Amino acid sequence: MPVLMYRNNQEGPTVLSSDPKGTESIEWQGKGDPNGDDIQPVSELIQGLPVFQKHLRRGLFTIVDETSAEYLASQELQQAHWEQRMSQPGQDAAAAIDHQANNDVIVLACVGPTSRQGETKCGADVPVKDLDKDKAAPLCNMHEDLRSQYVPSQDVQDGKNITNWMRVMIAPRERLA
Repeated sequence: MPVLMYRNNQEGPTVLSSDPKGTESIEWQGKGDPNGDDIQPVSELIQGLPVFQKHLRRGLFTIVDETSAEYLASQELQQAHWEQRMSQPGQDAAAAIDHQANNDVIVLACVGPTSRQGETKCGADVPVKDLDKDKAAPLCNMHEDLRSQYVPSQDVQDGKNITNWMRVMIAPRERLA
């Protein structure tokens, strides 16, 4: 007896097993399943079971011709459902990723003064969010208290806006004699 296609004529899902251990089993969805899973192939082992033959006589299952439009439509639905299920984990993973732009942490050089001879800036690494890099002067812990003394100035290099931080101090006025 060859493997044949059978439709579940019941409203709900149906599971049929070859033995209590479930060595071979088939699961149909209810009649008219939108994914086409109400039509399933049934092996010779299951077809030979008395319980399957009894259900077949009662009309719970009917044979579906593999050349019929109904069978071909169910196969297309099953294939589309399978492809959708296979792509879903990738879509779920992509949806879980936060794609907010410029949320990276970058390292800038501290623009605070230095006491080393020949250098004008501290140069210590200061981690900042790329999104916030132009909001405040990059200052290390040692120069953090000087933040109010720095003002930004904009410059263009290679077509990109660059923010330079300059220290502004109030000094006594010089008088010319």
